[in-house]
Amino acid sequence: TAVSRGPLSTSLPEGARYVEATIDDSAALESVLNEADFAIHLAWDTTPGTSQAQPVMEVSTNLMASARLIEMMQRQPACRLVFVSS
Repeated sequence: TAVSRGPLSTSLPEGARYVEATIDDSAALESVLNEADFAIHLAWDTTPGTSQAQPVMEVSTNLMASARLIEMMQRQPACRLVFVSS
């Protein structure tokens, strides 16, 4: 299952499903996580350059959303998190 906040720009492999949702959409993410063995976290709104220049935005848009995702995952102990970062 692929989750993205916007329409896909490419096709998914056969058998894969797509869910359009933001990282703040708890209902959609809980549903996906309930069926997942692992989650690969790639959702980020900033780059290292903008992160340095705007640390408050980094915390409010990225770190808080990631913390909420981790809290959701605590209710899904069988689902493991893979966090990808620069």
